[in-house]
Amino acid sequence: MLQLASVVVLARLLSESDYGLVGMALAIVGVGHIIKDIGLASASVQTHSLTRGQRDNLFWINSAAGLSVAVIAATSAPFIASFYNRAELTEIVLWLAPSLLLAGMTTQYRADLTRRLKLGRVAIAELASTAIGFTAGVLTALGGWGPVALVAQQLVGGLAAVIFFCMLSGWLPALYRRQENMSHLFGMGLPLFATQIFTYVVNNADAILIGRLFGPVPVGLYNRGLQLVRVPMNQMRGPLDTLSLSVLAKLHDENDRFLQFVRRGQLVMIYPLLAAAGALIVAAPAVVDVALGPGWGEAVVYVQLIALGEAMNSLASAGGWIYMSRGLASQLLRFTIFSGVVRLVALLVGSSFGPVGVAVGFAAAHLFVWPVSLWWVGRVSQLATGAMILAALRAITVCAAGTFATWIVVLLVNGLPSTLVVLFAAAAQVIGLAILALVPAVRRDYGEIFETIRMSRGAKSP
Repeated sequence: MLQLASVVVLARLLSESDYGLVGMALAIVGVGHIIKDIGLASASVQTHSLTRGQRDNLFWINSAAGLSVAVIAATSAPFIASFYNRAELTEIVLWLAPSLLLAGMTTQYRADLTRRLKLGRVAIAELASTAIGFTAGVLTALGGWGPVALVAQQLVGGLAAVIFFCMLSGWLPALYRRQENMSHLFGMGLPLFATQIFTYVVNNADAILIGRLFGPVPVGLYNRGLQLVRVPMNQMRGPLDTLSLSVLAKLHDENDRFLQFVRRGQLVMIYPLLAAAGALIVAAPAVVDVALGPGWGEAVVYVQLIALGEAMNSLASAGGWIYMSRGLASQLLRFTIFSGVVRLVALLVGSSFGPVGVAVGFAAAHLFVWPVSLWWVGRVSQLATGAMILAALRAITVCAAGTFATWIVVLLVNGLPSTLVVLFAAAAQVIGLAILALVPAVRRDYGEIFETIRMSRGAKSP
């Protein structure tokens, strides 16, 4: 909620250009957040055993990687500014660089808590650091610092994260121990690292393209639309991703229970996300007015297209759980390259029609890729994922029907204050989906969702 509050509050204090400039910088500098990880966070969570010495070594490796990419980012600042033809980006990149070191220092503390299933502590650390960073951003924005406010939010929040994760983890790293065997962790992490790098480039190609071709204002509009959609969606799927990977790692050798959990977890994720995306699409003008305030009307079309793309992307999330928990990093890399090429082509074609065309390419790529992703992971994992594809199609049909009814309601209440329109849209979507429980197949899906939530409390497997 704090991240969403940050979007809402800062949009009223900063301009599209402010957001665009920082977004252009982060699109390139942010790759350092992947490099500092080197895939070792996931490796430390997924490995069957991890000694204290290995954990400490991982801390120093990630911290050194964070320092290295921070230095590289700082020295690259003039070149990034030249690429975008915006001289003011030099200073912004220089200020953003230290956040990479802070992120590297946090990596293994977060991974350790996740491995120990201390997800409540992870949530507390993230909430506290986000709140402190948000406060710093608001104060500097009120002081008239423009885009520096967003940089302050990153830096102060990053420093707070190091402190809180360290305190809640309850350990400080010892010196690096050369006698510890780290090879298997690198063996697990490096293929995943390659996948993460490629994924990052693809995920940020849209902002880079828009910034390079059309300037900071369209980037700001696109960025706010992206955050308005992605922040609440990530809040919904983030805990389920974390829990699923932890549970599935323990079901590695039990195919039936493994696939049952994946299928149920998929239902838990896609029904709420598809429903939320549908309501957001039909009520986007009112949502943008409430969330971002006046002056952001041009962001509506971006919100609608991004919501469609993110909804389709969520359909493929369960496939990622299978790759990660089964140790199929190299197979994941191959699929990531395929899907990334599809997306890059769609973005490049879309950019010929302006910044909105880039958003169309974003949505179209995810619409094409999601069924292929579930078929692909079934083929490489030797698991029967056909039922997952059918369940996703059923969820799309159900949520599309609910969204159509919500659209009718939005048309009827058009002209009321935006806040009321949003409330009517949310209520209509919930009521519509509840009525659809009269359909036996839908009712079974709902029953499995509630059963999975009940059984997953306390991180227990089904």
